[in-house]
This record gives sequence, structure tokens and C-alpha cells, in this order.
Amino acid sequence: MTIIAARRYVPDPTGRSAVRIPGPLALGDRFSAVPDGAFDWIGLCEPSHEEMAQVASHYGLHPLAVEDALNPQQMPKLDQYQKHLFVVARTATLEPGETLAYGQTAFFLGADFIISVRFGSSRAHLGLRDKLEADPERLAEGADYVLHAVLDFIVDGYLPIMERLEAVAHAMEESAIDVFPEQQTIRRIFRLRRQLRRFERIIGPMEEVCQRLAESHVALIDPTARIWFRDVLDHVRRAMARLRGLKKRWPRSSKPPACSNSIARGK
Repeated sequence: MTIIAARRYVPDPTGRSAVRIPGPLALGDRFSAVPDGAFDWIGLCEPSHEEMAQVASHYGLHPLAVEDALNPQQMPKLDQYQKHLFVVARTATLEPGETLAYGQTAFFLGADFIISVRFGSSRAHLGLRDKLEADPERLAEGADYVLHAVLDFIVDGYLPIMERLEAVAHAMEESAIDVFPEQQTIRRIFRLRRQLRRFERIIGPMEEVCQRLAESHVALIDPTARIWFRDVLDHVRRAMARLRGLKKRWPRSSKPPACSNSIARGK
């Protein structure tokens, strides 16, 4: 089983902490029912169809959502099923050579569980889980708070990408103040512009997903939790605004002077 972590969080009857963590949750034939007030958080990384079927059978996951979770080419979306929500988020990282790489994390959010299914992302959630477990009061808010925390973690990964690309754009503009860019630089600009268009197409729908979680009545999301998702929505909008600003800047860097073609022909 490709389980990164599986734990059950239950109210602490002693009152010493908001939640108690009995230990790793054993997934298999001996699944136990979730007690009142508790929830399970299961993290899967690139599970097989058979492994996913085992988890789906226990938690009553809808077959269509399971099929989508196993397809790493989904666009961001939010679907409501009878027993759970299904949310798809896309991750992004900037690799060497200024290449954007994408991953996918799908979530099943039920009344007493949250399951994440991760494909292609290099940013694991173990550090985030440790951080949440160190703050039992927050963790006691429930599975919808965990959904917010992981989405926030994913969206916060967009901003460093924008900062790096803005620095690249600034350097290119500085180098092109008095001299028309070389062909290698122009090719680099057009390659980056193509990547920005793809980034906008892939990540753009995250804005709609977060807006629905923040502003609409969505089953299994406590109304008091909407403020958390509004914060995530704000981060998405800031990232998209910076992306669109970059798209406007780069054409200026790559537009040739009016005489450049005639000069080239005269050589």
C-alpha cells in the first residue's frame, strides 16, 4: 500500500489536549469504524487501482471520483457526491532550465475522513502534517480544516515561481534597454511565454475551486471555515495577477525594432 501516512484523530477524553493521536492507522481487513467526533486523514502517493479500491470500499468513495483521482491529468475542480466532496488541485514547481513541472493532488472529504491522493508532486505533506499535529486546537477543527491547510500549502507554492519568473523578466528587460535581444534570448522569452500560458490554463481553475469553497454553501464545509478558504482564494488571485502581469511584460522585451528586419536582410 502506497500510504505516506494514515492516522486517526480523536477527541482527548482527559481534556489535556484537543485531539489524541492513538498512532498509525492500520489499513487492511481490520478497518474500524470512526468514533464520534474523530476523523481519519489518509495520505496516498501514486496508489495502484487495487490499493485505491481497498480504500474506496471502506470509505464509500464514488467510483467516478476514484477514477478521476487515479488520472493525473485532471484539471482543478470540485464535485459534490452523496457521501463526500471531491477536490482536485494542481501543484507546480520550477525545475532547472526554467521548466515548469506539474503534479496533482486529489482529495476526498467526508464527514469523518479526508483522503489525499498525490501524483507527480515533489512536495510531500509530511511536514505540514507534523505542523498541524503540533497544534491540536487547530486539528480539532476537523477534516475540512485539513483540506484548507493542504490547499494553502499547494497554493503557496505558486508564489515563489512567480517571484523567480519576475526576476528573469526584469533581467531580460534590463539587458534589452539599449540592445535588441539575441536570438537565443528571444527563444527563451517565447519558451517562457508558452509556459506561462500553460500555467494559466492549468492553475487558473484553482481560483474557481477556492471561490466555491470560500463563498458558496458546500456540504461538509463548516460555514465558519469559509474564512480559511477565503485566505487561500486571496493567495490564488495574487499569483494569477502576477502571472498576467508577466504576460504583459514579456512582449515588450521580445518586440524587435522596426529596422531590425531590413538590417538583417542587408547583411
